[in-house]
Amino acid sequence: MLARPEHTNWTKALASWTCPTNPSNSVGGACDPCGQQVWGNWEHVSCRGARVAYDKYVVPGDGTVTNVHVTGGLLYRRPVPLAELCPLKSLREFDVDDCSLTGTIPTGFYTCFPDLIEIDLSYNKLTGTLPKEIALNEQLEEFKVEHNALTGTIPSEYGGMNSLNWLRFSDNGFSGRLPESFAGTAPHLYQLMLDDNGGGAAGGFEGDLYTLAARPLGDQF
Repeated sequence: MLARPEHTNWTKALASWTCPTNPSNSVGGACDPCGQQVWGNWEHVSCRGARVAYDKYVVPGDGTVTNVHVTGGLLYRRPVPLAELCPLKSLREFDVDDCSLTGTIPTGFYTCFPDLIEIDLSYNKLTGTLPKEIALNEQLEEFKVEHNALTGTIPSEYGGMNSLNWLRFSDNGFSGRLPESFAGTAPHLYQLMLDDNGGGAAGGFEGDLYTLAARPLGDQF
């Protein structure tokens, strides 16, 4: 699912994102955003299963939404929409970048989406610290929070996430040292962005990256 504000009638579309859905086009329960037609019960939501029939009227699927990408200001100056999207239990991508979102990062990602692979909260106006509960999503591969107003240190729990490939922390107000537990991410971490944090004596990372010396990163850090 990809949402951009230049598409028309988004106020009407968001109003359709409710449950229960149309029973004549719902499969597997009372809340089926996908349905079995080309467009689902929720406007601007389309779903595809493992097998796609090239038929303009019917696209067989499994009735689940796995990816959400809302970008460019559609959720302007709102909190992270975790509660609103929490019914989508099969979600694997939670991407709400560049929406001027405010408030803090919620702690309930694992409770809502136990199979998440990507969380992208970048280019917003989020404040507060990084919740250690993010580490409960052990399958998470990408965590992107660059270009916000976040502060504090990186939780040591993140070092135990065995699937992490991308971590983007740049352009915030983080401080302190990279936890020693991050040595455990060395075999699979390809991108770590720490630049432009803190600002002067009030913050910024300190120390070195020797904990990651077991493997040269494949991208910038």
